[in-house]
Amino acid sequence: MTKQGQWLRKSNNGLNVVFIHGINSSDECWRTKEGAYWPELLKAEGGLEEIGIYLFSYRTGFNTGSYSLGDIVDSLNEHISNLDKVLDSDRVIFVCHSMGGIIARRFLVREESNLIEKGLKYIGLFLIASPSLGSEYANMLGLISAFLGHTQAKALKFSQNNVWLNDLDKDFINLKDTNRLNIIGKELIEDLSLKITRFLGIKKQIVEPFSGAKYFGQSFKVPGSDHITIARPESKDAVQHRLLIGFIKDFENTCNLTATQASKIQDPSNPTKRVQENHIGVQFNNEISGGEVYQGENITINKTT
Repeated sequence: MTKQGQWLRKSNNGLNVVFIHGINSSDECWRTKEGAYWPELLKAEGGLEEIGIYLFSYRTGFNTGSYSLGDIVDSLNEHISNLDKVLDSDRVIFVCHSMGGIIARRFLVREESNLIEKGLKYIGLFLIASPSLGSEYANMLGLISAFLGHTQAKALKFSQNNVWLNDLDKDFINLKDTNRLNIIGKELIEDLSLKITRFLGIKKQIVEPFSGAKYFGQSFKVPGSDHITIARPESKDAVQHRLLIGFIKDFENTCNLTATQASKIQDPSNPTKRVQENHIGVQFNNEISGGEVYQGENITINKTT
């Protein structure tokens, strides 16, 4: 059995990147037939030698029965919070394929208070063909999943009656809007249906754009990709990999800029500054008035008249 959590490289700068695969899959979802392996491509990337790289795997497949998404989130929490200390840092990026994105979002919603208490200041979500609203293909597999008692597949159904997934969607949107956790994201969506489904005359993607581009602006459709190949860049020049590298660098720049801005606040009674929360931290604007209290990340400024 694949080890559920393993370090490819530990961090020297406080940023850890966590890879999470999808349903009916494993860590091999990141590997091409020719052997290119996305986590290894990231490890070899120049200029990012200091970041940590961690692989999380979990029990999935049609023989998993009642092993639910909640059980997977429990496992993720134990591994990255306690066993392998991945969250003993102030920054983390989750790179998630398919159902892996649902697992990561559920983890963030459920563990919000603990993550704040741990001092996790910045969270990145790099979602790759993740069915945030479910997939009609899961509906097609409904009879099989019901017969086998496959609870993971049931959770991925696209339906107004999928209370679990719909509630997660609402809870995650609320989590982003409260800004108690600084969440920055990017969504990649697949271009084509799978070859086998195209052979059967089915042209829909496994995860359609309306479900895979839900939470963050500037989503990107990877040309020529299907649900499998989108997670398997062939080289460091593949667009998926280049987008991930760009996302990591932008994420780090944002974190550094926000920390620099926050450090400049020295006089809480200064009437010329105002701190506003947003999804990347705090911003500064001029000309405030009134006796109000402004709160940013770990910062409270009392305006005095």
